[in-house]
Amino acid sequence: MLAVFDQVFGELANYSDIKVDIRAVEASSDAPSDGATMAFDLHLDISGLELDLAMEMYLWPYGNAKVTATFLGTPDAINAALTGPTLDAIVDKLKAAVASGG
Repeated sequence: MLAVFDQVFGELANYSDIKVDIRAVEASSDAPSDGATMAFDLHLDISGLELDLAMEMYLWPYGNAKVTATFLGTPDAINAALTGPTLDAIVDKLKAAVASGG
C-alpha cells in the first residue's frame, strides 16, 4: 500500500508543489471477524500548506460479503474511542440486516 501511495503522490508532485511523507502505523482497533487492518500517518505539504492526517482501513468478511470501513482525519481524531464503537455499530447493522432477511 505504501508503494501505491508513493506512486500516486509522486505523480501529483510532477504537476504541482506537493510533498508527502507517509508511514505505516498500528491501527487503533482490531478488525472484526479476524479481518485485516492498514493504518498510515501522512504529512502533506501542498505549496506551503502543511497537513497531518491519519488513515485507518478495516477489511473483514461477513457471510458472503466483504466489508470495509475507512477512517480519515486528524491524528488525534482517529483513535480507538472512534474506531472501536463505529466498527461495533457496523457489525450490529450487518447482524440486523441478516436477521431481517435484508
